[in-house]
Amino acid sequence: MCRCRLLSISVVAVLLLTVNAMAVVDVADWLVNPSFEDPLISVSPDQWKGGTWQKIRGFDAALGAEDLNTGNLIEVPGWNSTYNLGANDSGVEQAWTSNPAWNGGAVPPAEIGDYSSYLMATDGPVWQTTAHKVVDGETYSLDFFLCDTGSWGTVPTTVAQVSLYGIKNNVVTVLASVDITPVADWPRTWQLFNISYTGTFDSEGLYLGVMCDNISAVADPSAGNTWIGFDVPEPATIALLGLGGLALIRRKR
Repeated sequence: MCRCRLLSISVVAVLLLTVNAMAVVDVADWLVNPSFEDPLISVSPDQWKGGTWQKIRGFDAALGAEDLNTGNLIEVPGWNSTYNLGANDSGVEQAWTSNPAWNGGAVPPAEIGDYSSYLMATDGPVWQTTAHKVVDGETYSLDFFLCDTGSWGTVPTTVAQVSLYGIKNNVVTVLASVDITPVADWPRTWQLFNISYTGTFDSEGLYLGVMCDNISAVADPSAGNTWIGFDVPEPATIALLGLGGLALIRRKR
């Protein structure tokens, strides 16, 4: 084997090791049902928006989450919450798509896919713990969409809180957290944000999780409330980038 060929192989190996050492983990790769596309929701007439409407109130069947069209208990895979139904109004929906004239001609609620979650300020968070553990020195990144999906009555500014957390032995540690006020534009649009965290010696071994909460300071839910939409892009395929880089190296030889 010629010396130049050995050199080329060595260069490629060094490049691959460098890329691997600098790799950032896309947390969406570890989430189950990241963009809330499961389960399929039955279609019903929409008395408010016109056209048709698909909506689940709640996330956990054990807590009474139901398909509002059929009344059947239904589970949103991967995601968890702590609240019961009652007067609460959070869950997963497809709305605004069948009647664009409603809500000022709003874009579909799900920036990725057909569905997205919606969270009312007084309902508490929705979260998901992954099956993967934090590694010291490894960086975790999550892209997510938020939308100010509306309010009623006298309410403060809508604020969403998105967090990456670690959990072990039922002890939760917030690793990174951002408070965001989505732009309340008209028509409603989705805005892309990011949160990231680099593992440390102290956090190594914790199971990584994602949480979103509508933390708007609603003092009296009977006088008004706010809603936010939360959606996670499906995992990006970074393998193609790696193949593209190798192809570029081969072309330059």
